[in-house]
Amino acid sequence: MKNGFITCLVLIVAVGFTSCKGKKEVQVAAPMSVPVVQVMQQNVALESEYTGQTYGESDVEIRTRVEGWVLSMNFKEGSMVRKGQLLYTIDPLPYQNAVDQASAALAEARSTMIKTKNDLDRIDPLARIGAVSQRELVAAQASYDAGKSMVESCEASLRNARIELGYCSVQKFRFRV
Repeated sequence: MKNGFITCLVLIVAVGFTSCKGKKEVQVAAPMSVPVVQVMQQNVALESEYTGQTYGESDVEIRTRVEGWVLSMNFKEGSMVRKGQLLYTIDPLPYQNAVDQASAALAEARSTMIKTKNDLDRIDPLARIGAVSQRELVAAQASYDAGKSMVESCEASLRNARIELGYCSVQKFRFRV
């Protein structure tokens, strides 16, 4: 026990010498320098920039009913337009040519119908007296009926060509939103 007591005592003395011996002085930090600015009161304009897109009250998609080159745009984008106002003009030349062709085909069909009608009118009295066969009368009647149908077909083609020609002028009309 004596040895344990001596060892403990030596240890306490050694710790005491080492802790007292190494006293370091605590250094105090130098005060920090802070810049100071004099404040002045004045009005400052605040501006902000934002990226965005604006839309009108109603956006209207315009589609043409016929194809072709746009020759003129008769309004300023964003401006008000009136009902019936011409907006665009599409090149009417191909559609005018179609009207001319349909008109010529109608004239040809009418002249053919007139010829077949005259043939029928000549053959009908001859068929009644038996001067020509009934077959010739039926053929003449069929030719005349075919001529009438061709006239009707050409008239429909002409109407359609005129409608397409009218679509070359794109106008504002009343539309539902």
